[in-house]
Amino acid sequence: MPINPDVRSRDNATGSSRMTNSDQIVALHGFIGLHQLAPVFEPAAATNPVKSRGRKAAYPPTAMLAALAAGRVTSSLTSALALLHAEGDLWQRCRAAFEQRSGICLPMAPPTRDQVIYFRDNLVKNSSLMLQLQLRFRMLAIGQARHQGNLEAGVQPNGADPLWTHFIYGDGTVIAKYSDVREVIDQTTGEKFFVGSRAQDPGRARVQRTSSDTATEDYKDTNGLNMVAMHTWTASGRITLGTGVALGGEAWAALEIIESLQQIAGDGIHAVVYDRALTGWHIVHLMANHRIQVISKAVAASTARPDDQRPAHPEDPVVRRFSDSDLNDAAKRRLAEHHLAPASPAKALMRRYVLRDRLHDLDRMPLGLTVYPTVKGDFEPVNGWHRELEPFTHQGPDGPCVHRVALDDGGLYEVEEDPDREGSLIKVRVLRCHTSTPFTRPNGQWGTHNAYTIPCRHGEAEYVRPWEPEGIRHTPDSNPRTRAPKDPIGWRLRPLSRADDIAAWYNTEATAQPRVGVYDTPRPFSDIFSRRNDSESFNQWYQQSLSHHGRANSLSTQAQELDFLLAGVLNNCLTWENRR
Repeated sequence: MPINPDVRSRDNATGSSRMTNSDQIVALHGFIGLHQLAPVFEPAAATNPVKSRGRKAAYPPTAMLAALAAGRVTSSLTSALALLHAEGDLWQRCRAAFEQRSGICLPMAPPTRDQVIYFRDNLVKNSSLMLQLQLRFRMLAIGQARHQGNLEAGVQPNGADPLWTHFIYGDGTVIAKYSDVREVIDQTTGEKFFVGSRAQDPGRARVQRTSSDTATEDYKDTNGLNMVAMHTWTASGRITLGTGVALGGEAWAALEIIESLQQIAGDGIHAVVYDRALTGWHIVHLMANHRIQVISKAVAASTARPDDQRPAHPEDPVVRRFSDSDLNDAAKRRLAEHHLAPASPAKALMRRYVLRDRLHDLDRMPLGLTVYPTVKGDFEPVNGWHRELEPFTHQGPDGPCVHRVALDDGGLYEVEEDPDREGSLIKVRVLRCHTSTPFTRPNGQWGTHNAYTIPCRHGEAEYVRPWEPEGIRHTPDSNPRTRAPKDPIGWRLRPLSRADDIAAWYNTEATAQPRVGVYDTPRPFSDIFSRRNDSESFNQWYQQSLSHHGRANSLSTQAQELDFLLAGVLNNCLTWENRR
């Protein structure tokens, strides 16, 4: 389980800073965030199927949840219960931790697998109770985040320089089906067959009939359920704020969680870091209706796509020099010069050298092409969506002074005519947004004022660009063709964009000494956006916590949803134990 190594003390006996499985299970039984889920199960037994009528259950619901969550520690419920039954001292420690937190004394023996499964099956059958459990978990997670210093209310946001304590981040992960058994119907006889099942009785075949439809909106094929989680990062590590299942496009589940969290946290959430699943109207809606900024990479065409599909000018010879095919051809020629095979491991390195040389040869990039340095010492050429905007005019001592500006891949640039290529524009400098301030509009929705400083021979000028998003909240049933934002510029122009990562280098004059190196430049965008990598760490940990890596432990959709939620409970428990 990934934790913050800077804040957990090291065990001198083992040399490890990781809690043992036994210690994690004990911590679960005493975790305040788990015990405070109890109100969900307190309605009268007549309206709560999980509470059986008659004799009172020996184990309260929170104890059963702790047993289920322990399965994420040991990879399965069976192995977790085996550990509890095998180590008598372990269960006594769990009983003591549980009683200290709740005042309830658990039985002398741990629950059996049949007891836990019976509780789980009754819980997941009750969709209303599952929804209450999800919402209660989110409320408690926000409370934990605030207790540990994040998402406090009343702090003024600045979209150009987001506070790490006020943004959330998330991602989805597809969990493979519980089994690959498929139901096939004979078209002639109508008889059902089950492919891949060893069951003698067709009624006992284990078929997972529900999976996420990611092909329609996410344009990718999956064979399982897409689980989505949102987190925040504290000084003590990650706190999982909410989880869900995306049966359709991932964006719908992500939006539901974000909106739910915003209702709880209010103005404590300033921004959300996510991948390109949130784009277009999602960005517009979240800002207009919730004052939440989306931090993501702008949607751009890869240089590997065919020329006729790229938004940059394919006929531009400079752009073509950075196309995937041209770079590969140049790399192959250099390999041949060194008598190396075209498919040798040196090809990637040689391609990097070609790209680096061409980047240094290029004094200023054409509008529509941006080359970013990567963390691995490579470069990534991007053909971004671009458009020249209305010029900015301010008053100088000799009259009006005009600056031409343009949007490219989410960033704002000052541009001018390319002296070597008629009809083409080159980007003179990156214009960094220094302040992005939200404001309330007369209709009750939010907008932003984005302020930039433009250098000028007459002195620096302040360029302020307002954005008033329309904020329509679409639904899965709405027509996809009507979802595109009316303002194509507003949602694409980001107060924090990838252009900020190259600003210090790009804006340095070629003759300046010393010149800022492309790898030495500060990367304010990547410093924020890279937190999304922690979502992938959580997803990877969750997949490893399953009995078979990446494959669901349960057959039903609701049981898998509960598994993922309890992974969030375990994560938050460890972060709570890890607090300063």
